[in-house]
Amino acid sequence: MRRLMIVTLATLSLLVGPAAWADDGGPLRSIDISGQGEVSVPPDMATVTLGVRVEAETEAATMDEASARTAAVLEGLAAKGVAAADVQSGSIRLTPRYGQNLLGGTDYSNIVGFTATNTITAKIRDINAVGEVLSATVGDGANMVQGIRFGLQDEDSVRDEARRRAVAEAMRLAALYADAAGMELGTVVRITDGSISDGGGYGAMAAPVMEMASSRSAPQMAVPVAPGEITIYSSISMVFELSEAN
Repeated sequence: MRRLMIVTLATLSLLVGPAAWADDGGPLRSIDISGQGEVSVPPDMATVTLGVRVEAETEAATMDEASARTAAVLEGLAAKGVAAADVQSGSIRLTPRYGQNLLGGTDYSNIVGFTATNTITAKIRDINAVGEVLSATVGDGANMVQGIRFGLQDEDSVRDEARRRAVAEAMRLAALYADAAGMELGTVVRITDGSISDGGGYGAMAAPVMEMASSRSAPQMAVPVAPGEITIYSSISMVFELSEAN
């Protein structure tokens, strides 16, 4: 059962004055409040970007080796239960490698070989299997791991909870300030939805690129992975009527 931690924060601006006009033509006294809701949950999926990098003397040999390795990685992902719909090819590149001239610089007229790279992005929906899947892909032929992104399979419910918390916080603050000012809090005049964003760990891809030797060797251990938590924020602005307290 995943743990759900709810934290509420608030940023507010207070306005008591003629924000609108009442039915009798006089100024409508109102209060403008902003609230923020924050939800922190452990991720339940991960998106990994990995690939193969091969060097050979000819274009055909380079692409053939890269293709064979990529096919093996795709088969390995399928064997680990990663659905075909969750796997997507990324960049596929074939570039020449040049020799050096007498001065030690690059001699673009002398092609000494070729380099082929092929990247794959895969969604792993079992968060506990991420390390095992990464290790298996290395044994299948992957020699590049470019990043990992943690996420949620049901983002909408978490984002909606952040929205509810933001509204609840705005209403709490509005009641607090109205009471402190000796006023009666009235109906809601306006609701403005603010931005919704995720915390630092949610959208970030790991910056370093891990590159391994071309010879295939399966690691004996699963790659250690620390998912941490994802934090999603929502902000809301609400305007309430104010009246004299009875």
